[in-house]
Amino acid sequence: MAVYSAVKGSNARIYIGEYLFCTARYAEIVTEQTLHEVYECFSAELTAIVKGRKRHRATLERLTLENAETLPRFLELDNFTVKIVIDGKATILGGCAWSNNDIKIEADKIIERLTFSALERTEGENDRQH
Repeated sequence: MAVYSAVKGSNARIYIGEYLFCTARYAEIVTEQTLHEVYECFSAELTAIVKGRKRHRATLERLTLENAETLPRFLELDNFTVKIVIDGKATILGGCAWSNNDIKIEADKIIERLTFSALERTEGENDRQH
């Protein structure tokens, strides 16, 4: 059994720190948490449900980089913070690490897909700054 929470949408803005890293045609942020059922010994009756660790994952598709020359430097980052703004609502992911570095950059600075995992997820207020 698992608890699942997703935020997804189009035309997302992705910030690393205060720097606008890219825009994405599609972004999806998924949080999963496993639930473990606990039974008493020699009993078929459920006694408790124990929550497992939460896993946060973000997938960004059809990214347009603000500055393609900075990409190698960003891909070397570890334990970084990302703010993803979808439909004016910000989600902040902390303790991030890239999960997928299979990157093809087209001539017009477009990347097909990037994925990363995060240790923390915070839903921010409406993003009025940017």
